[in-house]
Amino acid sequence: TDPKTIKYTNLTTGTVWSEISTNGEKVQVALFSGFAKNLGAYKKTLVYSSRGTDVGYIYRLSPRIIWISGKTKICTEFEYTATGYGIPDSKGMVFNTKEVENLRLLFSVIYGF
Repeated sequence: TDPKTIKYTNLTTGTVWSEISTNGEKVQVALFSGFAKNLGAYKKTLVYSSRGTDVGYIYRLSPRIIWISGKTKICTEFEYTATGYGIPDSKGMVFNTKEVENLRLLFSVIYGF
């Protein structure tokens, strides 16, 4: 294939995310949430050169709590992530999605100096 005849088009996405948190001196709590959607391309395309072309959407909810004692912070966070996998059409929009879920618990100890 002649590189001069190859035409490219962008795959577009839409995202929204938010986090709300407290700022206590001893305990802080927060909630992160996010959503991303594959909106496809404006033109039909025959070949994809992309990672995750079968992902229609993804969202995450992640609450966390931080305990503070002097220069030490003990943090724990729970993540719930779900992704809709499906079949892309000629514009890259994904249909007939099946949701796959993941749960993860994170723990950290932070010492600031």
